[in-house]
Amino acid sequence: MSKAEISLSEVSPAQIAETLLVQYGLPVGFASPPPGSGESAPHIRQLYGGYSGSNYAVRLRSQNRAVCFKVCNGYAAEEVEQQAVIMNHVWQSGFTHACRALPLKMMTKKRKKAKHPKLSFACERPQLPAPALVLSFVEGVAADKLLDRAPTLILGAVGQRLAELHRVPVDPLRDVDWAAGSPYDTA
Repeated sequence: MSKAEISLSEVSPAQIAETLLVQYGLPVGFASPPPGSGESAPHIRQLYGGYSGSNYAVRLRSQNRAVCFKVCNGYAAEEVEQQAVIMNHVWQSGFTHACRALPLKMMTKKRKKAKHPKLSFACERPQLPAPALVLSFVEGVAADKLLDRAPTLILGAVGQRLAELHRVPVDPLRDVDWAAGSPYDTA
């Protein structure tokens, strides 16, 4: 059975594009939609299935890839930051089958004046209904959509990945360089 297509918060394409550029240094897709497409923002597409996050696939302008802009409904910025730190620890430990959080691109002076000066990944802006993250993104079909068609295949693949995930060392998290080596750096 597939998850319901719900979203707890709505964020406009303009708000997403501005946040990605200002907070993460990532310019979003086209300056305007293709003529006659009937689409207001073909480079930003809402994703469904998450209950605690409102997710959007976003095509970047200068790179041939997409990212996931995730509004983390019901979480404090510090909790969102902790989730990002764990995601990146898992990724840097060699488990690259999961999402990776991308670092903020805030200058040091501005970061010291920010509401949460120690945040490296989580973004809070008055225009957003909750803290947000930018994650790596892979095109595909959600497993819950495939479960009815091939349950053994899907559950086997999930089990294999969970076994790999459980091999990731958990201590010491503090020694990991969280922002190093992002494949999305635009500098």
